[in-house]
Amino acid sequence: MIKRVEHYVRAVVTRVGFWLAITLPFLYIPLLATGLETLPMIEAFIFLLLLHAGTVYVGQWY
Repeated sequence: MIKRVEHYVRAVVTRVGFWLAITLPFLYIPLLATGLETLPMIEAFIFLLLLHAGTVYVGQWY
């Protein structure tokens, strides 16, 4: 029973990671179009890059 739940959760996390890795780069466009002139914009961009790297790693086996 636990193995079945673990397999299901792992499959869902991998699937979500894959699709986030596909869609997250579209969030770069507004940030890059307006410029990275302020500290919050730079922090948001770095956060998106790190989040994207994490989702690529998690979703690579989907």
